[in-house]
This record gives sequence, structure tokens and C-alpha cells, in this order.
Amino acid sequence: MIDIKARIDDAVVHSNELEQLVAKRQPFPLQGDRQMLIAGYWALMVDYHRSILHLLKPEHDLCGGGFALARPMVEALLRIHMVAEGSECDVKCIKADRYRTDFEDVAEELDELFKLGFFAKTFNSEVRRALNSYTHSGAMQIARRFDGNTITPSYTAAEKWDVVRMCTLAFAMGTVIMTGSLGFDAERVRANEVCAEYTKNPA
Repeated sequence: MIDIKARIDDAVVHSNELEQLVAKRQPFPLQGDRQMLIAGYWALMVDYHRSILHLLKPEHDLCGGGFALARPMVEALLRIHMVAEGSECDVKCIKADRYRTDFEDVAEELDELFKLGFFAKTFNSEVRRALNSYTHSGAMQIARRFDGNTITPSYTAAEKWDVVRMCTLAFAMGTVIMTGSLGFDAERVRANEVCAEYTKNPA
């Protein structure tokens, strides 16, 4: 049985720690488009992550909103990695707001750029379908509006934990990119340690 309150409380602690790894070092100079965009995406991930955890807390139980934010969180993760190691053309498109994220293509490209087997495996067709459905008011959201014939949210603790885990891992990975961009070596090591915690602790 998953104690979702305890899991969310732990994620809140990690969220605050990850934010402070960067915030405690301010002010710092940001040079060039890549650093500016990385910093912007990281700051956006701070907001998304806080919001998701807040909405999923048992005292609020606003899971429709929390689940809907999972896709933008993942998209920010993909984009921050693309800005860090992608082509100048990609960076220019992102800066001009002309970039459109094709999750499948970008995941494969990032695995190649970062020499990982993570993105394509993690954001497979089933996960992409769920992210889209929850964000765009699809059938997966509607199905969880009922308990039998009663209109009430019916998200399981395992489903909530899956979103919390994925989004906390995403924020930690984004923090690895942010701290690496700024040359904060000790902070980058700690962010990687948080990544490892959420990689080995699936639902």
C-alpha cells in the first residue's frame, strides 16, 4: 500500500532542496541564448513541480489539474536538454517560439546526444498517450471523474505516485542541466543523486 501523503511530503523536501541548489548561488551571470533558455526552463519547472505536488496533496486532491501538468513538465524536461546539447537551429527555433515537440523523435534524438537509453524507453507510446489524454481532457481524465455512478475523483495512490515520481525525476534532471550549465559541480552531483533516488523507486 502506497502512503501517498508521505511520498508527496518527501517530494516536497526534494523539490525545495533542488530549487535551493541554484537559488542559493544567485546572483550569477547568464551568458548567451543557451544559458538564458536553460535558466528559463528550469525556473518554469520549479513552478510546475510545486503546482503538481500542491494539487496532488490529499488535503487538496485536485488530481485532474495535477495530472494535466505532467505533460508540460515533461516537455520542459525535453526542451531544457535540447537547448543544452541540440543544434543551433533548434535553439533558434525554441527562442523564436517556432519549435514543436515531437515526443518520439525528440526522445530518440536526446538519447543519442546524451548517450542514454532513457528518454525513448521512459516516454514510450503508452506514456505519451497518457500524458496527452490527461493534459487535453481526454478519456483517461474523464474515466477518473467517476466512482461507479457517483461523480467523484477516482485516482489511485499508485497513479498519483507515478506522476509524483516522474515529475520529481524530471525536475532533478532539469536541475542537473541547470547546475551543469552554470558550472556548479557540487550541486550537480547532488541533483544527480536525487535523480538516482527517483529512478530506482518506481511505483
